[in-house]
Amino acid sequence: MSDIKYVFENQSDAGQQLTTALSEKMPEEPVLAAIPPLGVPMALEMAKNLNLPLELLIVLDVKAPLEPEKKIGFMVSGAEPHIIMDEDEAVKHFVPPGYVEEERRNLLLHAERILREYMPYHTPETLTDRDVILVCECETSPELLRAVWMALERIKPRTITLAMPVTSEEILNTVPSNVQDVVSLHQVASSGEARRLYRNYEHISDDAAIEMVNKLPAD
Repeated sequence: MSDIKYVFENQSDAGQQLTTALSEKMPEEPVLAAIPPLGVPMALEMAKNLNLPLELLIVLDVKAPLEPEKKIGFMVSGAEPHIIMDEDEAVKHFVPPGYVEEERRNLLLHAERILREYMPYHTPETLTDRDVILVCECETSPELLRAVWMALERIKPRTITLAMPVTSEEILNTVPSNVQDVVSLHQVASSGEARRLYRNYEHISDDAAIEMVNKLPAD
């Protein structure tokens, strides 16, 4: 891998290349699911070129009481919100009774605001019994991805495909048995090496990603 440079021009180009790979093994009733903001440029290219519906999964930290710079879990929110706790961290930070439920309510309101900014005219649709293609960028952390897998396990899609232009061993080690397929174009030793394959890797902000999504035709 060390002699490979600039496999992708940018994230949109990575999405176009993933489109080609996915078109050869498309599930029966596919829906794209992306985690903003990083997954948005790729997912938009794939939604446009494959004519697929796009759903966004808003992932927010559940912060530790008294130490908000630390997290004790995640909320994964789309049509169905799910709290995924790190029980060891929760015990370590002495989470009081009722704290998680209060955080859930606050995070749900925050996630709903974010979704309205991204897709003001779109009502999130359930992923239950759907063929979900989860679109992830190379900087998606293994910790976050584990939380998404656990949320999807509760949502119960019919099938799950991970679409990720560059994977690493640490990412692949998160993939559970209920994921039917992984579509990836390159594998690197560690996630930190993936950005080297992009000529122009952009750190996409929420504002930039929202502008991209809002250029799509309304439902």
